Amino acid sequence: MNDKNRVLARLAGQPSAILEDQALRSDRATLAGFTVLGPASGGRMTNRMDGVEVFREKVRGEKLIKGWIAGLCAEADDLRGLNTLMLEYVRSHR
Repeated sequence: MNDKNRVLARLAGQPSAILEDQALRSDRATLAGFTVLGPASGGRMTNRMDGVEVFREKVRGEKLIKGWIAGLCAEADDLRGLNTLMLEYVRSHR
């Protein structure tokens, strides 16, 4: 089973808010083996960015585009839990 399938299997039993003491990657050291993908690496994030570009071309300054493209933070939240993610961010930027 690859990492993505493990994540999906694990998340299937989780409530809408991750139980952080049961997060799939609760130990930060386990993240070292992950490959960090850029936004243009294909898949869902690239698809969403392409969609924003098409929308921008269609409205040509008539509308403001505001929103969120799920990416690395959303993935980190799924793997570690939002509270853990935010605490680590704050601690690393002091």
